[in-house]
Amino acid sequence: MRVLSAKRFSPIGLDIGTGAIKMAQLEQIGERSRVVALAQYELSVASDAPEERLEAIRLGISNLVRRGIFQGRDLVLTLNSQQLFVQNIRLPQIAPEELEKVVRWEAEERLPDDFGDAEVRHLMAGEVRTGTGAGEGAESRHEVILLACRRKELNELIELLESQRLRPLAADIQACALVRASQASLRRKSDEQTGLLFLDVGCGMTKAVVTRGQEILLIKPLPMGGRSMDRLVARRLNLSPEDAAVIRRQWMDGETDGADPELSRAVGEAVRSEIESLANELLMCIRYHNVTF
Repeated sequence: MRVLSAKRFSPIGLDIGTGAIKMAQLEQIGERSRVVALAQYELSVASDAPEERLEAIRLGISNLVRRGIFQGRDLVLTLNSQQLFVQNIRLPQIAPEELEKVVRWEAEERLPDDFGDAEVRHLMAGEVRTGTGAGEGAESRHEVILLACRRKELNELIELLESQRLRPLAADIQACALVRASQASLRRKSDEQTGLLFLDVGCGMTKAVVTRGQEILLIKPLPMGGRSMDRLVARRLNLSPEDAAVIRRQWMDGETDGADPELSRAVGEAVRSEIESLANELLMCIRYHNVTF
């Protein structure tokens, strides 16, 4: 998706994460673009109740807009892993005009009962051969990434943005934005068949994204992130979650190694199980890619 048009400045990109709200904007200069505005607002750890979190988001967006560093009011919102239902599914070879209908039917069958009205989209991951081999008995099927979000939650976010006099143009997903940002470095012909694993460790969850060239083959939300590591550090060192978060970030940046080796060792031992679990999940993603594609 090309976010820069004839206008000099891109729409504002908005990412509402578990622990922070981020805004960014690009400026087009000839054939190139550069980041001209970037800002972040930290969300309170205690803002987990839906009403409190929505109010915290409203205050955060208002704060970022008032800084006056962004041009225009057009905006593209990214949906995070906790707002999305994501699942790879396999469908028979059917006409493109029938595919969307079948994907919606699959979503109705797979979404949790309490999910409510959903906005459903899909990405084509490719074609796979099922059966015992590539010969007789093997069947070609579509590998499809099913994406769904709660319509009520999306509408609440749109209304919130409009209350701040912003104009939401589209809703994107973080995985697609992450992969697009890497495309500038994939320019060779051989890159079209290069398999990559992207990893985005967030505050609440982690995203693993497997790609081949510009194609997304797998999106896997993983139930671990910075906040779960902070809880482990807090329990190990008998600290508040806020103090544990500071120390854990210092440890990840290497700032505790020379200053306090014992502290560095204790933090590493506290988060080891979480990191090992993450590594095992990533190995499963790689195995899924190797077996499927």
